[in-house]
Amino acid sequence: MTAPAEIGEYEIVRPLGEGGMGEVFLARDRTLDRLVAIKMIGAIHAHPDARERFAREARAIARLKHPNVVTVYRTGEHAGHPYLVSEYVEGTPLDKLVAPVELDRAVAIARDLARGLAAAHAQGVLHRDVKPANAILGVDGTVKLLDFGLAKLGAGDADEVVPAPAEPAPMPTSLPVPAGSVSTITFVGAAPLLPASPLGLTIVGTRMGTPRYMSPEAWRGEPLTAASDVYSLGVVLWELFAGRHPFGMPDGTVPRADTVDADAPSIASVAPAVPPPLVPIIDRAVRRAATARFADACALRDALESALAPTPAVASPRRSRRLVAGAL
Repeated sequence: MTAPAEIGEYEIVRPLGEGGMGEVFLARDRTLDRLVAIKMIGAIHAHPDARERFAREARAIARLKHPNVVTVYRTGEHAGHPYLVSEYVEGTPLDKLVAPVELDRAVAIARDLARGLAAAHAQGVLHRDVKPANAILGVDGTVKLLDFGLAKLGAGDADEVVPAPAEPAPMPTSLPVPAGSVSTITFVGAAPLLPASPLGLTIVGTRMGTPRYMSPEAWRGEPLTAASDVYSLGVVLWELFAGRHPFGMPDGTVPRADTVDADAPSIASVAPAVPPPLVPIIDRAVRRAATARFADACALRDALESALAPTPAVASPRRSRRLVAGAL
């Protein structure tokens, strides 16, 4: 998409990147004299299904008021292209960080991600594409979730998920996705199919997600829940702390059938430096069975914050007796 010179009261500064549904531009709000990010649907997505998904993204983010979720300002349409205006966060996308991340920073990022996703789940919003590229580490150290392009609101919105076939097709071993790609794909049932569209663009259809971070139930073609987002976040945490996928899965491939049907190893076996209180939390987040995980990010956030809470100092018995004797 050729960058326009301006969109209404917004002066386009430069492109920021290409997302799953279109292109993102850095712009200046002339009225309020502030920088914003504008996300526009490309011409290839200018059809009713894509427009509805775009509108759903705007509604999803607009419902979320949390320091760990990007703030949406408004929506509109320019030259036939719907657009979304949100806050511009100066910082580094998490997929640009070198993993494993330094321990203290990884802990802080994990806490922020859990808080942001919990805020979404508390409002009945599923993200459905949690991955490092959809979160940014701001210059102030705060992490924000962004790009709810695959978000599904509550029961009031139509569900794009279709039932899994009675006998799922065998899991393929790879997809024609370039190495290093974080492309979002769509497929039907348990047999991934890459439609004839430019790679790197989200394609409207019955199933969407980024292969490396998709839950087992997503690959099986089952309905997604908050626990599916928890799994994706668990994989992100694995990469932050261990520097690798739980199953060592290279980007641009799909999981083998045996990994979809098996639990990941404990992160402690790969990253012994992970603080012991966090090990069972991260391990539980990536359990194969959705019912074995945290039900939602609210429960995951609570577990993380409890594990990271400072231990209160306890007076020694001898010191306590002296205090009691003195009081008497």
